Amino acid sequence: IAPGNSATASVIDNDDILTVSIHDAEAQEGKSLRFRVTLSKPVDEYVEVHLGTRNTTHRDYKGTASRHDFQPSYGSVHFSPREVEKTFSVRTINDSIDDPGETLFVDIGYTGKRAQRFGARTKVAVAQRSAKGTIRNSDPLPAAWLARFGRAVAEQALEGITARMAAPRAPGLQGSIAGQAFSFGPFSSGQAGASPHSGAGPGSWSGANLAPGGETSAQVRGMTMQEALRGASFSLTGEPDSAGGTLAFWGGTPGGGGLVSGGQFAGSERGDGAAVQLSGETASALLGTDYARGPWLVGFALSQTRAEGNYAALGDNPCSETDASLCTAQSRAGDGGIEASLTATIPYASYAVSDRLRLWGAVGQGAGDVTVRTDLGESLSADTAWSMAAAGLRGDLLAPSAEGAGLSLALISDALWARTSSERTRGLGASESDVSRLRLGLEGSWGLSLSGGGTVTPSLDLGARQDSGDAETGFGVDLGGGLKWVDPGLGLTLDLSARTLLAHDDGDLEDRGVSASLVFDPDGLSARGPSFSLGQDWGGRAEGGLDALFAPEPLEDSDGDAISRWALEAAYGLPAFGGRWTGSPYAGLGLDTGARDYSLGWRLTPEAVNAPDLSFGVKATRRESEAVQPEHAVGVEITARW
Repeated sequence: IAPGNSATASVIDNDDILTVSIHDAEAQEGKSLRFRVTLSKPVDEYVEVHLGTRNTTHRDYKGTASRHDFQPSYGSVHFSPREVEKTFSVRTINDSIDDPGETLFVDIGYTGKRAQRFGARTKVAVAQRSAKGTIRNSDPLPAAWLARFGRAVAEQALEGITARMAAPRAPGLQGSIAGQAFSFGPFSSGQAGASPHSGAGPGSWSGANLAPGGETSAQVRGMTMQEALRGASFSLTGEPDSAGGTLAFWGGTPGGGGLVSGGQFAGSERGDGAAVQLSGETASALLGTDYARGPWLVGFALSQTRAEGNYAALGDNPCSETDASLCTAQSRAGDGGIEASLTATIPYASYAVSDRLRLWGAVGQGAGDVTVRTDLGESLSADTAWSMAAAGLRGDLLAPSAEGAGLSLALISDALWARTSSERTRGLGASESDVSRLRLGLEGSWGLSLSGGGTVTPSLDLGARQDSGDAETGFGVDLGGGLKWVDPGLGLTLDLSARTLLAHDDGDLEDRGVSASLVFDPDGLSARGPSFSLGQDWGGRAEGGLDALFAPEPLEDSDGDAISRWALEAAYGLPAFGGRWTGSPYAGLGLDTGARDYSLGWRLTPEAVNAPDLSFGVKATRRESEAVQPEHAVGVEITARW
């Protein structure tokens, strides 16, 4: 077969002439295309027909299938005397990508017949020289990966926006830099000037590291610029205008992620032709502006998300073990990587029906692109579109006293829908995926006063969620609880919390977490003097109320190996700058599974009542692990409010 041989047909009208034809074929991806080769009539001689797939690299190639979609085949079929039909097979390669009906061509080359008695060969006329092979498939990519990516974008955006709607609106500038390295603790939600949109709820901000009176969290390793931005956030709120409204600009949100927030997703999907395991990691930047007046808050956010991930074929490789090259191509075609980017605009609004009930809603539209790269070296790209709608409420059914004593009970609910689609391009079929989520939960706590001024606060959280659509689906129930004991006389704070997935439609899914922290601070009203803190985490996130139960990270298959983390810090506060400030050198030790963190730092915080509300800090960390060389990081934070 000459390279680039075009598809032609010879019309033969003489019934006495022997002709040969090849006919079109169709097959499911991963199977063989079986092309029928026929003679016009039976003869007493042997007939030989040479065939081959058309060269896909030649400029005259008319098919849409690439060299990664089928095994090039060249050979002959031999008709015995009186035979009129034979089959020529071309093996297709099963990948995980939904292709828009790939096509290839098989051409007839040399033909001839040989007389039995004399061995003389004469040519046979060709009636149909070329045949088209169509490869059918309904594989899961890119739709399956984009469904989970679109859900992750929506959840990360809503996490930041709902935190923003619950954040205080005190005039001035608030912010942090490299907060992933360390933190000075939470911003107070009871500041003067807080709007009805402030108060407890999504977005309460706890420190990123163990600090006197703070909470525990994951340890810090070597820091990149993206990681520094993940711990950074700001809000700039103006003074009330003549109508009593305030305009604010913000980026990232305390409790809702930094200027760059990250997340992960995983899952599996099965199509008619392939089953794949999917994973991805996202990084999102969120900026916005909003205006609050009376019970209303309206705003506009801009989200930029980039993601990368992988896919891997599941199940046994169906290729023939006798063809090593085909088996290799078959196994590599089912695996690969994916990259995507998305820019979205999200208007949002909330309304405080009363001091105890808030309603909110958000919609979003976005566009971007996705690129699928197979392990065979093929790169396929398409434009994408994204849309989202969400609404929710938080109702404080019971509120504690001003001193925090008594029963507190809140109802939280939200609904989310997201759609992600991609255009049809060469090598990629058009896709459209919808996902939805409905959540309902209760947060409760009971503050008890003890003799001597101490308090004990048990808490209980119960949440339910229903996931539907084109990703993981099913119903799940989460249970969380905790106990906090504070004794100002002894300077001790003990905080215990736990969370577990009670049930889920997928019985293989498990998610649980336990944490404990002990803090010694003799003077809780001042940063001076000695302080000591010790914390331990086990499993997943254990604290944070229903925000933890409703965390966007997906549940993962449990392998029985829960991660355990210990964190210890000791500090001593000393007067500085005439007693108006407190300088606190401190040292910390973190123990993680297979890793250790050593940290040294220094904090400078205002002590006098009339001192500016400005804090500084610096921290150096060394991380050691068995797998890599030691990593070092230095972080700096400046926090100002006025």
